[in-house]
Amino acid sequence: MKIDPQQIDLDDIEQLERWIEDAVKDAISESQKVAAEKMQPFMGMLGNLGL
Repeated sequence: MKIDPQQIDLDDIEQLERWIEDAVKDAISESQKVAAEKMQPFMGMLGNLGL
């Protein structure tokens, strides 16, 4: 990750914190989607076992 110092107002550090928090939330959400997609074939197999 790179932060452009010219884009950051050090008097409004809360803005940077919000950007980082939003980026982390987006990354977690996206990783959960990928994990669900990867697990889908296995869930089908478990359903065939009567679980």
